[in-house]
Amino acid sequence: MVSFERCATICRGATPHRKSAMTHKDDLFVEQRSQGDYAVRRPNSERASHVASTQREAIDWANEHAHGGAVRIERVRRTSKGVPDHWRTE
Repeated sequence: MVSFERCATICRGATPHRKSAMTHKDDLFVEQRSQGDYAVRRPNSERASHVASTQREAIDWANEHAHGGAVRIERVRRTSKGVPDHWRTE
């Protein structure tokens, strides 16, 4: 397994999950940014397609623009079903 630091270098800063071969070009990813807001990104993208102040706003925008692709939402807190850096769907 490749370390996150190595993958981040290879992927030019993209999270390893967005670089998966299992993604489709119409999939959208909702991620929390370091500024505290939420970015909606396509697989392998360097820039966000949309930035929203809340996760709900980002999810709603992604659902409207997914064009049949999946909307994957980054977990931002620890729960009994998941931890941060894992993806969920609605």
